[in-house]
Amino acid sequence: MLSPNFTVRLNEHSFPGTQLYERFYQCVKDCDPSSVRLAFHGTSVVAARQILKHGMDPARRINTQGDWFTIDINYALTRSICREDHVSQWGAPPKEPDSDNNAKHIAVICFAVYMPKTIYIGEHIVCVCEKHSLPLSVLEFPRSPTYDSE
Repeated sequence: MLSPNFTVRLNEHSFPGTQLYERFYQCVKDCDPSSVRLAFHGTSVVAARQILKHGMDPARRINTQGDWFTIDINYALTRSICREDHVSQWGAPPKEPDSDNNAKHIAVICFAVYMPKTIYIGEHIVCVCEKHSLPLSVLEFPRSPTYDSE
């Protein structure tokens, strides 16, 4: 079980007037508002920082079908833990100055996703074009051995 104490930080790179916002807006400006849905993406803290700044990057996809999202935050949290564990076990040396804090947190990104340009694979939403998702905020959970082992 994870700590109930978490922070939500809005993504300043997705505010109106930014490149990310304008890219997404051009895709959805004439759509029915109900065709945009909130979805979660679990990843490592280091990857989350890059995604918040630049959006999803097709060159960094693990699966070539698209960018994977879920409406189940618990599943996204599980993916974040797996990514952090994978990075700490197999990844390259950290490149960021505060990388010692990376393993102490788990990040889940909340996206606006344009649903007509997605496919469903099981319970997952797969967005085939990076322009059809906008990283709105990040939820950061402190990682504690006490919570991870429960």
